[in-house]
Parts: sequence; C-alpha cells; structure tokens
Amino acid sequence: MDNTLTGLRNRATLFAQNWQNRGNEKSEARSFWMELLQDVLQLSDTNNPKTVCFERKTGLNGYIDVLMIKSRVLVEQKSLGVDLDKPEKRQGLMLTPIQQAKRYADNLPPSGKPTVLITCNFGRFRIYDLEQDWIASKPQSEFTLADLPNHVNELARLFQRESTKETIRVVQQEELSVKAGIYVAQLHDALAKCFPNPDDPVEHMALAMITVRIVFCLYAEDAGLFMANAFHDYVEHSSPDRLHTDLYDLFLYLDTAPENRPKYPDPRLKSFPYVDGGLFNELIDVPPLTGELRDTLLLISEKFDWRDISPVIFGSLMEETLSRDERRKGGMHYTSVRNIHRVIDPCSSTI
Repeated sequence: MDNTLTGLRNRATLFAQNWQNRGNEKSEARSFWMELLQDVLQLSDTNNPKTVCFERKTGLNGYIDVLMIKSRVLVEQKSLGVDLDKPEKRQGLMLTPIQQAKRYADNLPPSGKPTVLITCNFGRFRIYDLEQDWIASKPQSEFTLADLPNHVNELARLFQRESTKETIRVVQQEELSVKAGIYVAQLHDALAKCFPNPDDPVEHMALAMITVRIVFCLYAEDAGLFMANAFHDYVEHSSPDRLHTDLYDLFLYLDTAPENRPKYPDPRLKSFPYVDGGLFNELIDVPPLTGELRDTLLLISEKFDWRDISPVIFGSLMEETLSRDERRKGGMHYTSVRNIHRVIDPCSSTI
C-alpha cells in the first residue's frame, strides 16, 4: 500500500480515467463512491453501515445519497451532466442540489448532523464546509473529476479526521443544542402569548423574527459581540409596560450605522455596536409584553452560556424558528437566514 501523496494522486488519476464520461445517479452512485473511498483513499470499514450509509431515508420523503457518519460528510449525488446550479422539483419544492443537501442535513438529529456537504455530478465536485459557512452559500472548494488528483488530499483529510476529541465535541454540542432548543421554545411560547393572533401569517412572521433577534442578542452578549451582560442589563432596567418600546428602540439602534446615530442617544443604548448584515433592518412592531416574558428573558440570559454553541448549531436553531410554519407551506425564509449568517459568521469580525 503506497500511503505517500504521490501514491494517492496516482490512484486518483486511475479513478478519474475509469470514470471519465460515465455516471448514472441511480445505478452507479454507490460504485463511484465506494471505489473512491476504498480504492483511492484506502479507507477501512466502508462496508459498515455505521461508517458509510447509502440511500438513507429521511423524514422529508427523500433519500440521502451518501452519508459518511463518522467523518460527518453528506453527499448529494447527481447524474453526469446535471447542472449543479439548476433547481429540480424535490418533495414539492424547486431545489438546487445544495439546497436539497442542506434540507437533509437540517433534518438529521444533532448527533448526526454533517459538518461538510458535497454535491457531485460525477464530473464535478463541490465541497461546502458548514463550520465556515453554515447556510452553504458557496462552496469552499470546487474541482472537476479530471482535476481530482490535484485535490484528492482535500477529500482524504475530510474522511480521515474522526477522533476521540471530535466525538466528545459532538456529544457536548448535542447536549447544548437540546438545552438551547428548550430555552428558545420557552421564549417563543412566552412571546406568542403577547400577540393577539400568533397564527396569523403576518403576526407569526413578526413573532419568529422577534424571537430570532432576541436570541441573537443573548448570543451576542455571551460571545463577545456585545459587552458582557449588555442585553441582560438593558432588559433588567426596563419595566414590563415599557419593554416592547425599549426592544423596538434597541433593534432600531443596532441597525443604525455610527454616522447616522443620534448625537445624544439613550445612555442605555450607547454601548451597543452597529450590527451589519440586515438582521435588524426590517421595522417590526413589538407588541406589549408581559412580566412573564421579561422574566423568561432574564432567566435565559442568566442560566445559559450561549458562547458554547457553535455557529452551525446556532444557525440551525434560528433556521428552525424562522421556518417552523413556512416548511409546512413549502417555503423557507432564505433571506432572513442569510442575514443571520452574515452577522454571526465569522462571529465578531462582522460587527
């Protein structure tokens, strides 16, 4: 076995030659990936379904083409010649291959969520690192089958990175995501009680966006985007009958660039930075809030440290909040999700 980089590239060259001008998604996807994993990358245990799973059924009435469970990689495979940018009808929606892969990934449990998505049409590979870009807005790497020998080391690193440390991290993130999900649900439910008709489409969208903005503020004060405890103290110094007005003012202030801010702002707002990216740029009326909502906000701020949540998990929580009802209608608030992404990735550098 030649484990040198030269040997790896030689095997990739033979693989590329063998698969040139071939590739049917239904009949050849499994052979393609098994040959790549076994013959080129020389990975062991690839016949174990706990390591590599083909055609895994999802809760969306679809199938994940390839799921590398231990290395946390999900592949959306298409036939040769299929345009990887062209939407196709899947589960009642018009989706590009990467949107299809992202939907599958989002519906996996936290312990099984991939950190890398790959779209492939036998002739071209696109690699999306969700830890760098959790909405998969663009590939971090793209190359053709013919150019595989020059990029095969990228694939080798992806599929050989499992470690005890990674396993521990995954378990910790799963536990944190469960706790965070409970807190977001508590906040969402307490806020819903403040709306006259939270099931109305307009009010529900306002409810979802206000929830997302509040959770971002909780995240920001723990992750160092705001001063420590800035949001907690702002809420604590607001009475229940004024909290809706104070939150409206805060959201407006966060969306105002420094040069456009008032010369003499409310002293409680002065420490908050400008948040670029569009998360706060839509004016949304905040309904009168209750003492229960205020107490819930303070409790979440005091009891949970949001800085331990990875951007991938945070983004999934926010996407779930935004899309809860819209998913049933076959829609998705991609604009809002991208706004969140632009703000938190790469965390502090966007503020």
